[in-house]
Amino acid sequence: MDRSPPGPGSRTTALDLIQIPTVDWIQQQVVKSRVKRYTSNDLNFIHFNDPKWSSMWYIHCGDKNNRCRSEMNILAAWQRGYTGKNVVVTILDDGIEKNHPDLSQNFDQLASYDVNGNDHDPTPRYDSSNENK
Repeated sequence: MDRSPPGPGSRTTALDLIQIPTVDWIQQQVVKSRVKRYTSNDLNFIHFNDPKWSSMWYIHCGDKNNRCRSEMNILAAWQRGYTGKNVVVTILDDGIEKNHPDLSQNFDQLASYDVNGNDHDPTPRYDSSNENK
């Protein structure tokens, strides 16, 4: 029997390997299959509470909508469980309504900056000139 280590691509079995004097331990790997818990068409677990969801054509690129200019793959990301939880995004702006119901629970004062006011308060300037347009 040849006692040299098996070369790449050889069809050596675990029993052959354990016979080699320099091999102290081996463990046969077992192929396991995984089953997805939901299919890509299953949207029941995603809760949509935005009344304008259907009019967001820029999100629905998978619907083959001709107006769509980018494929952000948002639904697929949500279906894989990506929610943005524990992700901090900084927006340099002076027009974020931090008390808006869609933002208030996740607004992070330390991750916000108003470059015009030179502070961490991105609240819009409501004045007669309406500079926020």
